[in-house]
This record gives sequence, C-alpha cells and structure tokens, in this order.
Amino acid sequence: MPSPIHLAINGASGRMGRALLALLREDPRFELARAVVSPGSPHLDTPVYGDRPAALRFAHELDGKHVDVVIDFSGISGLAQALRYCVANKVALVTGTTGIDAGLEAELDAASKQIPILYAANFSLGGVEAFAMRSSRGSAGLGPGNH
Repeated sequence: MPSPIHLAINGASGRMGRALLALLREDPRFELARAVVSPGSPHLDTPVYGDRPAALRFAHELDGKHVDVVIDFSGISGLAQALRYCVANKVALVTGTTGIDAGLEAELDAASKQIPILYAANFSLGGVEAFAMRSSRGSAGLGPGNH
C-alpha cells in the first residue's frame, strides 16, 4: 500500500471540517496531520477524536508534522493564513471558503502559479457534478472568474 497523503484541515470544527474529520478517521489512504481551529475555539488543544486521547489535538496554526495538502473550510482570515503557509511550504491547497474579496482572489491566482490550488465556492454534490461536467468538456468555461 502506498504511503498515506498527509492532510491538514483548516476550519476543522465547522460543519465541513467535522464531516471531513469523520471521513478521514478510518481511511488508510490519508493521515490527518493537523486539525486547525480558530484561536478562541472551545476545541483548541482537545483531542480531535475524543476516544483517542493520546492522538492529535486541535491547534490554531498550520505547523508541526509534514503536510501534503491543506483542505480549508475556514473563513477569510483563515484562508489567507492557510494560503501563506501553503506557498511558503510548497503545499497544495483545496478551499471552499466563500465571500473572498478581489485582493484575496488575486493572491489565490498568483499562488496558483507556485502551488496546486483547487478553489470552489460550492462543494455540494450538485456543485461538484456541475464542475465535473464543465471540466469534461475541456477548459472552455474555466477562465478567469470561472473557478
């Protein structure tokens, strides 16, 4: 079996973050390297999986163990921090954070020339299916502003 992909979940205590943690729990293809929450979160420094007290704890920064991909479902400031971390450490970024402004969108665009980035404002099943259908037709609809 190949080595697992080391993931960091940024926004780990939110709805999408918790769903990802549940999926990753028993999937041998992935290893959870970091579970990041906001500095004031009640989850901070508690075990990610409560029945495994010696295991990984929620943190407020992306540092520590080796990470291959950061999956971000945080907020604007969390995404900005994750993006800086990813660029500095040459780590791929997947983000579903919504409401980003033109400045952060420009940062994402510039960073995409240095690291792999997948940005989609809709990770619902319907949104992913629409993206897949559009992608299967080629890159015609994937120009600027059509992330």
